[in-house]
Amino acid sequence: MKWNPMSILVKTLYEIYPGIKAFGCCHEVFGTQKVLRGIFEETTGEKVDDWHDVHINVTGINHFTWFTEASCHGRDLFPMYRKYIDEHFDEGWSDSSLGKDWDWAGDVFSCKHRVKMDLFNRYGAIAAAGDRHLAEFMPGNEYLNDRETVRSWNFSLTPVSWRKDDLKARLARSERLLNKEEEIPLESTGEEDVLLMKALLGLTRVISNVNLPNSALQIPNLPESAVVETNAVFAKNSVRPVSAGEMPENLKELITPHIENHERIFKAAYGINHGLSRKECLNLVEESFRNDPLVKGHHPSAEEIARLVKDMIANTSAYLPDEWKAAE
Repeated sequence: MKWNPMSILVKTLYEIYPGIKAFGCCHEVFGTQKVLRGIFEETTGEKVDDWHDVHINVTGINHFTWFTEASCHGRDLFPMYRKYIDEHFDEGWSDSSLGKDWDWAGDVFSCKHRVKMDLFNRYGAIAAAGDRHLAEFMPGNEYLNDRETVRSWNFSLTPVSWRKDDLKARLARSERLLNKEEEIPLESTGEEDVLLMKALLGLTRVISNVNLPNSALQIPNLPESAVVETNAVFAKNSVRPVSAGEMPENLKELITPHIENHERIFKAAYGINHGLSRKECLNLVEESFRNDPLVKGHHPSAEEIARLVKDMIANTSAYLPDEWKAAE
């Protein structure tokens, strides 16, 4: 099941503090711009010095974002992307800078972008996230049925063991920095956040993708209460979302169940301390499981869903309000 925290966290901030100035950032879109740059360079032989030169119209929700327009050096990338897929679907695309001996299967974040290629063939828009994220949002179990299915699509799952080891390494580094046993190198990381902060200070002006409530109707045919991901103009002390236009109906059909689940999860998390009973909140969480397209693909029973929710709450009880731990 996919409850990406970005959308729900931004939604919570604006619901509780309506006057707040907040936005959510994610680098997934940038990764797809870099894929398009690579395909452009491979196809045309032209060099693209900066992936920002891949101009895009962004629409969707975080980790399930789509490009409905894309161009580079004045050329429409959609016909080029379609032709590349026709010729290279079986092997996908890999960054040539990684070298011929690079093993995508040994990298928990890498893929050959075959899921997004398949989605382009099916829906006519460029899916703009890593394949492991896109697969989580799709209905049914065609990409995530089992480990063999995942491998056949040439992407990797991120194991819990990796997350634990990564957290351990980060905490150890924090300790070294605190004790002045290691210094932070003052060099560019290439992170977009630096550009965005400079823009907010008035030092530059940037167009970048951002997660914000749909209150300006960036995507007119999605609810105002939804947190959506579109482009925005970053300038001195302002983030102005850009209209992405109406979302194509076939994409809207895919995204709507997730937006509805964001609403349910927010109501459950907020309501437990604001008038809703524990049972009402549990019902909302169970309803979210039942309506998640990926969960639906495995046809769980009501009893199985109730057990999943119970186990999830038990295993995260250390982080939850006491009301979630009360006896029913």
